Amino acid sequence: MKLMKFWLRAQGRYQRTVSGWFFRRTVPMSVSVPYISFTFDDFPGSAFHLGGSILSRYGARGTYYVSFGLLGTEAPTGRICVLDDVKALLVQGHELGCHTFAHCHSWDTNPDVFEESLINNKRALNDYLPGRSFESLAYPVVGPRPETKRRAGRHFRACRGGSQMFNSGSLDLNLLKAWTWILI
Repeated sequence: MKLMKFWLRAQGRYQRTVSGWFFRRTVPMSVSVPYISFTFDDFPGSAFHLGGSILSRYGARGTYYVSFGLLGTEAPTGRICVLDDVKALLVQGHELGCHTFAHCHSWDTNPDVFEESLINNKRALNDYLPGRSFESLAYPVVGPRPETKRRAGRHFRACRGGSQMFNSGSLDLNLLKAWTWILI
């Protein structure tokens, strides 16, 4: 058991390190005050109905990352959003981000398959909400393979990972850091 935990930690560190090294698209972070963003990945309807109402109460907005292939399905976090939720959150001024169509594992999925899932999610958005586009991506599950990162960076202004770290100094727009909490 200890060996397995060690191996999983070592594998995660390797993946984060390799992802961070390659295909960087850097810009300097030139602000002196902290920023916070509220994001919801493959979000259940409750993240919009409850979380969105809390944000609205304080005049804030969030970014909701959608996998259109998961609409209305059950997940450990609850029932995934439905199209009416997506339409309503846009009316309220929230941002809609891409999370791939099939919620592809960012490291284990072949980069060709991953990119096709990005394209399929963009097509679904265009079918459901013509004229809308995704500006950002949140990589599902873990940080991306380097080739996946390179390809995703061509599709979005910014791509967000996880890694329980804050952004400072120089930002990699192909792999923004995040501090994440999973609430179940």
